Amino acid sequence: MSKSNNFVFSDEKEPHRKRTRHILNDHPEIRALIGKNPRSFWIVLLLVVIQLGAAFLIRDQHWWIILIVAYTLGAIVDHSLFVLIHEVAHNLIFKKKSWNTWTGILCNVPQVFPSSVSFQRYHIKHHSFQGIHELDADLPSHREAKMVNNSTLCKILWLMFYVFI
Repeated sequence: MSKSNNFVFSDEKEPHRKRTRHILNDHPEIRALIGKNPRSFWIVLLLVVIQLGAAFLIRDQHWWIILIVAYTLGAIVDHSLFVLIHEVAHNLIFKKKSWNTWTGILCNVPQVFPSSVSFQRYHIKHHSFQGIHELDADLPSHREAKMVNNSTLCKILWLMFYVFI
């Protein structure tokens, strides 16, 4: 493993497995937390109701109230839904893949752009082909790496406009 430009590079085919083994050796009690958790569905449902309910309650408020609620409550709920979409991508809520997919779609209901189904496909591809530039969707393209380099501002602009670049 080498460290360069704040990135950690690994020559291992699947670095997550080694890290998982290391964590479990140091903290075996964590093993009890690994596996499917259907109770997460109720968290998804609660978060969707909170997000839609908040939108309904503030629909006639001043723009600055909407902005504050969106920036605080909305951002926290939205981030939580994205974390649950990650769990769905790994089929960690239900045993049936289709139930996980539908749960991910439910996560997307209060979000502007649906992402769960495509994230699931590309995220699993990332785990299968880590480090293979043509197949690992989580790696920056050569063009992105050249344009963004290590600039925070450039990364923000890239994320805002990458669909057009």
